[in-house]
Amino acid sequence: MQLVMLLMGLVVVVVILVLVQTLRAPQPTPVVVTSPQYCKVETVLTPAERQFYEVLRQAVGTRYVIFAKMRVLDLVDVVVVIRIASRLRHLRLRMTTTR
Repeated sequence: MQLVMLLMGLVVVVVILVLVQTLRAPQPTPVVVTSPQYCKVETVLTPAERQFYEVLRQAVGTRYVIFAKMRVLDLVDVVVVIRIASRLRHLRLRMTTTR
């Protein structure tokens, strides 16, 4: 009988220790992501691309119109602001592409 009571007491102590550890575990930090902000890029073509475009345009003449094919991401920079609420730190991420 004493052995059963001792085992039950040990189980209760283990359950209490597990509950205390889970309550002490750090809570995830709430993160707030704002809507993206857009700003236009300074130049659409690199200097080498611009030079090639001008040579090609001169070679074709006025008979044809040459257009540069590009993505929307080549025209704007996207800036996303992430705010970590607990420490009030702001992190700015700029999405850029490599050319």
